[in-house]
Amino acid sequence: SVIATQTIQTLTSVKQELKDDDASKGGNLLPVNVSNQLISEPFATNPLRQMETISTVTNLILPRIAFDVADDDFIKDGEIAKEMDLKTDKVTFGRNEMKVRAGISDTVLLGSDAGLVEYVNNALSSALQLKERKLQLGTSNPAGLEHMSFYDTTTVKIKSVSGKDLFHAIRKAIADLDDAFQDNAQVLMTRSDYYDMLDSLANNSATLYQAQPESVLGVPVKFTSAATTSVVGDFSFAQLNYEINSSLYEQYKDYQKGMNYFQLTAWFDHQIKLASAFRLAKVDGAGK
Repeated sequence: SVIATQTIQTLTSVKQELKDDDASKGGNLLPVNVSNQLISEPFATNPLRQMETISTVTNLILPRIAFDVADDDFIKDGEIAKEMDLKTDKVTFGRNEMKVRAGISDTVLLGSDAGLVEYVNNALSSALQLKERKLQLGTSNPAGLEHMSFYDTTTVKIKSVSGKDLFHAIRKAIADLDDAFQDNAQVLMTRSDYYDMLDSLANNSATLYQAQPESVLGVPVKFTSAATTSVVGDFSFAQLNYEINSSLYEQYKDYQKGMNYFQLTAWFDHQIKLASAFRLAKVDGAGK
């Protein structure tokens, strides 16, 4: 009939306007439902947060204090004493501005009742932890931020200890620490280095692979891919400080891309309070 023909023509024109075709079987005409489960990459973590001192104090200054033992035979020539003499009598935390951001598309922001607030907070925290880790274990930090890294050779200058393989290098590094630091010593290294070390120690035995890292090395072990050289020491003598009251949250939009950005500006500093509390474990074929 004429009415049926007109109805079919109208539906065809609507489908064409909405970019629907026979392949979708009308799928493009159905309402879109955005799931409340967001798919995102895993959030990054910084293992140093579990090892170091973390503070949120504005304009933080830590005094250094040294002491002499009342003994005529005592000679003040240890590494710790020398470091205390060379450095100032206080550790001053600076205000280094860092910006991180998380983006959410219009589709997700407008079409989902998902936990976006939790997602944004986790994403910003993840970005900050990546920024921290990058500076704390950086081999070429920007000018003025070199002191943040355990690998800094200009101001921090952590002593390197070598061994014939990584296992012996780490064990020698632990033994090279002052007794007071050995009690709280930990190792920060990559999983790749750890597994390579096990390969050389296991000698085709599966028993060692089942052992906890602490039982293999004698001290607690933390892993991160950023630790290109294994760091050994008492990590309580490194500190990360945020000026939490200065944190600035902002939101802006890229209209062309349809992305909504949430940005956090934070001010923080990382100080290695005593370089003598740490050692860098390096492999040297000549080491014994």
